[in-house]
Amino acid sequence: MFGICCGCTQEAHEEKVIDHALTAAIDQCGDITERAASHLVAIVEFQRLEIIGRKARVFKMCMQDHGYNENKDWLIYGQPVAEKVAKETQISVDEALENLRRAHMKLAQGEQDRPVYWIKDLQVQPES
Repeated sequence: MFGICCGCTQEAHEEKVIDHALTAAIDQCGDITERAASHLVAIVEFQRLEIIGRKARVFKMCMQDHGYNENKDWLIYGQPVAEKVAKETQISVDEALENLRRAHMKLAQGEQDRPVYWIKDLQVQPES
């Protein structure tokens, strides 16, 4: 059964939690994002930045449509990292955080020191 779902072994499933629904949503939203911006061509720098921003916005909206939102634990992790990067590269903390956010929003797994970016909404169903 384990080899069928993702090609991984039972040991891999036991070692790390693999969220296949999150992985599928990220893959699907990545495809949608690329198609949404495929017709745009950047001639000057600000247009390139606009395309990057549009892709990030489409990706985030798609993930929200799949029931995922930014993990608050990731934001707690990301803020000091962004502050350090901002100081080292002499950019604003907001820009550093946004760059980090765009890089991590396409990762389906967290690491020991980095929580996963997306968290599934847990909506309480009303009792019938």
